[in-house]
Amino acid sequence: MMTAASTLSIWYAIGISALGLMLLAAAWTDVKSRRIPNSIVLWGAGAALVWAVSPAGVGLALSLLGGMVAFLTFLVLYGWGWVGAGDVKLAGATGLYFSPSHALMLCLTILIAGGVVALMWRFKYHATRPVGVPYGVAIALGTAWHVCRQAVL
Repeated sequence: MMTAASTLSIWYAIGISALGLMLLAAAWTDVKSRRIPNSIVLWGAGAALVWAVSPAGVGLALSLLGGMVAFLTFLVLYGWGWVGAGDVKLAGATGLYFSPSHALMLCLTILIAGGVVALMWRFKYHATRPVGVPYGVAIALGTAWHVCRQAVL
């Protein structure tokens, strides 16, 4: 017999799995081709909205607000030339999995991960001039860090 807690755990695992698959695919293609395909982002966003109305989801309204927080935060970074348009869309789709307050903390965590990835990327290529960083990797790592922190708290 399925209890409410086990049903909730299954839905939570489905959401985390969908989020993880989207981020892994995006990071992989970003490293390989320096692009994040819209198909990956759209699939992940659709999965997020379905998951949002599940028993483990945050609800449709909070999911949309979380997506907007992440999207608008990264849109500002795009305006400054720090990230690409694919990164903005990926951050928005990732934010759909979280409430607005968690999406804001997620963005901060991603920015920290982005700094670490940028330093590692620069060290790897011994760059004396700016080198484009695959920010999809930073989004994936920052999100993983955020999710793991929330699971512990």
